Amino acid sequence: MSDFLSNFENKNYQKRNGETPKSDPPKQTPSPNTAKVKTNETNKPKVSTGSRSTKSTRSTSADDVNPNENMMIDPTYQKKKRKKRLIITAICVITIGLLWWLYFSMTHVPLPNFVDKNISEVRTWANTNNITIETEQKYNTKTDANIVLAQNKKVKTQIKKGSVLTVTLSIGPNPDEVIKLPQFKEMTKSEAQQWIDSQKAENISITDEFSAKIAKNKFIKQRFLADDVSETNYKRKDQLLLYYSKGVEVFEKNIDVPDFSKKTKDEVTQWGQDNDVKITFENGTSDSIEVGTVISQSLKKRH
Repeated sequence: MSDFLSNFENKNYQKRNGETPKSDPPKQTPSPNTAKVKTNETNKPKVSTGSRSTKSTRSTSADDVNPNENMMIDPTYQKKKRKKRLIITAICVITIGLLWWLYFSMTHVPLPNFVDKNISEVRTWANTNNITIETEQKYNTKTDANIVLAQNKKVKTQIKKGSVLTVTLSIGPNPDEVIKLPQFKEMTKSEAQQWIDSQKAENISITDEFSAKIAKNKFIKQRFLADDVSETNYKRKDQLLLYYSKGVEVFEKNIDVPDFSKKTKDEVTQWGQDNDVKITFENGTSDSIEVGTVISQSLKKRH
């Protein structure tokens, strides 16, 4: 009864509202296969709901954000990167170079030119810079003794401290060298002196003497001090005396020459000093004159 009334009321309501009453769809008895499918659909996870949930989660995840979105690419990035690498490399190279230069400057020293320098100057420099000096000796007529003739390293070469520098040292002329003597009798005093200096013949000396016969600065005689030495075998180490004229001895008129007979050598020497007169002595013998006193004099007593 109640079902009937409800159907009636529903239809009447639809008619009143101008709607065509809808008939209820026929009820179908579910087959076993259909029920099975529904059962499987019931147990199957809700894909649509899950998809919406997953999509919503991914849209808010930081991992799913595209890194290229809203990002500007600098076209000069690679160029700047290469430039940065070049700058770093240059700094490294300069730093290494400075360190090497600092080490090199602390362990090396420029070599001066010691040629024509005295060996004492070389040794002073060597002691200051911790350099060992070795010498080689060589005779040389043009360079004085102890003067450097050569060095085994070039000038301005950077020489390491603690190393060895070898220098060739002059020891002067060879004393055993045989020298051919010139004709001194044809030479003036100045010409003879020039030859002596050029040959480094330091054992040849010139003595001046008054002479009334030979002109001033002219040759008088020569004398070898050793009996076995002559002009043909003279060596640089041998002694030779050359006598050159001082001209005629001139006395001032106001000088009185006393008689030095029996005067002692000291008395005569003192008189010469007081009157600025050069006195020369020669040894002689006498049976009547006391030893040590004057026997005779070249100038007679003058008033």
